Amino acid sequence: MLASQTSLSSFFRRFDNTSIKQLEKANQELLDKVHTFRNSKSLIFDLDSTHSDTYGHEESATYSAQYGNVGFP
Repeated sequence: MLASQTSLSSFFRRFDNTSIKQLEKANQELLDKVHTFRNSKSLIFDLDSTHSDTYGHEESATYSAQYGNVGFP
């Protein structure tokens, strides 16, 4: 099960400067390993929030061209 945008926001608000630097270091190490393994020049991570379909006329629901339906972003 994927975390909701609200849960992710709460999670990320807990990070301090030390935590962020540790994550940046871990991220760079992971990228270096992937580049070495794949012999690639670049790597793109595309992270999107989860879309929840809605039916009817729910307040704050919007059309998503990516998903092709109405829902909560």
